[in-house]
Amino acid sequence: MPIKLYGGPGLFAKGGLDKGTQLLIENIEFPSSGVVLDLACGNGIIGIYIALVRKDLKVYMSDVDAKAVELAKLNARINNVDDRTVVVESDVYANLPKKMFSAIYSNPPLKAGWSVIERMICEGPEHLAGKGFMQFVFAKGWEKAVEIGKRCFSQAYTIKSKWGYRVIKYEI
Repeated sequence: MPIKLYGGPGLFAKGGLDKGTQLLIENIEFPSSGVVLDLACGNGIIGIYIALVRKDLKVYMSDVDAKAVELAKLNARINNVDDRTVVVESDVYANLPKKMFSAIYSNPPLKAGWSVIERMICEGPEHLAGKGFMQFVFAKGWEKAVEIGKRCFSQAYTIKSKWGYRVIKYEI
């Protein structure tokens, strides 16, 4: 499925789809219904992909970087999914509703440090509705990501490993 994307200076994988995001997209598990979140969305590739594939889901995208938020909005518009997407500037979950999301997805920004990654994982349950889940992709530090997840979720495990990346699923 072709997706048109603009990137920008300072954004991860600005030149195209990175292997980690590709692995996540290829192994994404969708909830049966509801609202989902692309956390630390960058240019919005994960959220836009979801909005194109699952027209029945409402998709939120968030990023702490104002430039990334503007690019994600532009990319949603040029891919004709801006009617099903909401893009929010937010430091992790600070500006996002609680108990709303059926699923949360991310290729987390490891350059932000493990304190931010830990917040992304451990604050997730406060923002998941019902039996919601999260799927994150990691290369470096996936073992630590699973360890953190096991403290904050009932389950945290690898669902796919390829190209040196792992897709980790967190379940309440």
